[in-house]
Amino acid sequence: MSMLSRETKTALWILKVAEFFHLFVPILPVIVLIYQNKGVGLGDFFMIQGIFRIVAFLFEIPSGYLADVFSRRKILILGALATFLSFSILLFGTGFWAVLLCESGLGVATALFSGTKEAYIYDLLKRDGAEKTYLRENGSVNTIGTAGTMVGTLIGGALFAISQNLVLAVNAMAALIMFLILFFIPEITEVKRKVAPESSPLRDCLKIVSMTARHPELPKLMLYSALYGTFATIVLWLMQPVMVAALVPVALFGVILGINNVARMLCYKFAYKSIERLGNNKTLWLSVIWIFAGFGAALGAIWAAGNMPIVYVLCVIMAIVPAVQALVKLVFNGFIHERTESHERGTVISIGSMIKSGVSGVIMILLKPILDSFGIVPTIILFFALAFVLVVMLNPILRAVNRR
Repeated sequence: MSMLSRETKTALWILKVAEFFHLFVPILPVIVLIYQNKGVGLGDFFMIQGIFRIVAFLFEIPSGYLADVFSRRKILILGALATFLSFSILLFGTGFWAVLLCESGLGVATALFSGTKEAYIYDLLKRDGAEKTYLRENGSVNTIGTAGTMVGTLIGGALFAISQNLVLAVNAMAALIMFLILFFIPEITEVKRKVAPESSPLRDCLKIVSMTARHPELPKLMLYSALYGTFATIVLWLMQPVMVAALVPVALFGVILGINNVARMLCYKFAYKSIERLGNNKTLWLSVIWIFAGFGAALGAIWAAGNMPIVYVLCVIMAIVPAVQALVKLVFNGFIHERTESHERGTVISIGSMIKSGVSGVIMILLKPILDSFGIVPTIILFFALAFVLVVMLNPILRAVNRR
């Protein structure tokens, strides 16, 4: 990091601390249990997760565009505030609508963070002529954030044993700390987008959307990343009901999710080394194999219920699979950054996040009637089969990327 200015180094460290508290979520290992205690069943849980993503979908482009023309720093602060308010609602509220309102607020926060944070880090580095270190530095920020998730996950079960409200209060406090810390990051004023006098913000925003849609590569990169992220997220959310069906003690939920966070940290930290050693093609093909391994492990764990050594091995495989999503996200966002100008970066990345939110939102909502009608095993088999879409898509995408 010797090539970076002192201000950039300081900003990166502030972002790392903020990301730690952003992703410090002790609710994660017991979220299904807490939501059930709030009056939300498993099918409703997946439907609410879908609505969360639809809300994020609706706010993605406006938040990214505001970050480009207004202030990336202020948008990040606003996202932290939305996170704090959402967890506060969940702490004091109960019932389906309280959970839905909380998740909707978190959907808004997700949209505010997604394109903005990525664009902020890339242009912070670009200001020092160090954009080639983006994969490493962004991976480092995400590694610290994942460390926060790991710590939160490991203590979540213990906090839940004391009090459900204690879990939610600690989550809200972490969001408040993140909100306060983000006031100390500098603004990057030189990358603000200027709207032409003859245009309007709406027309200018639509111009970027149109450019992205007509780009020969960006839509395919965004759609693949969205589909991969959706399959990986489904594996993650299936972990808790699968562990219940496989007779895993609740006390071990946090440990297994902790393994997920360690794997995620390693993926963020060493993504650039994986690409340097294996190349884009092998790295991404291996990631597809892991998706199939995740759904296969879920089925195996349920069928092996009671045979705990086998169950634990399969649960660990399930825990690693969603972590590989971190590597894929970094690789594809790197592809997108290379094809995007600074003054439109926040909007373009938000379009990619919007596609991901839309795709995953629709699929998550569809999971409710599928789970309610057929049960967990046929649902897992269905998504194992649907994952072949990734196999069909990946080869032509890599050919196009490698031709540049």
